[in-house]
Amino acid sequence: MEVTMRNLSREIAIFDNQSKKQGAIIRKRGSKKLYVLFYYYRQRIEKSTGLDDTQENEQKLRTWLNRQMDGFDNLNLTS
Repeated sequence: MEVTMRNLSREIAIFDNQSKKQGAIIRKRGSKKLYVLFYYYRQRIEKSTGLDDTQENEQKLRTWLNRQMDGFDNLNLTS
């Protein structure tokens, strides 16, 4: 099992969410695809994106997930 510094730092970055956004972009062991993980109305949602684990795809997913989380926050403010 090879662990490179790049992979290690990416795994750590998943949990060190400096932008304070909710949700995570993860890659499950044994898979080459990215998954999104977040909570919606106290339900844990984990879905495969079908996208390969690349920096470009991770950035696209982070942008998408941030928009979704902002939308969820707006729903909670009006409820």
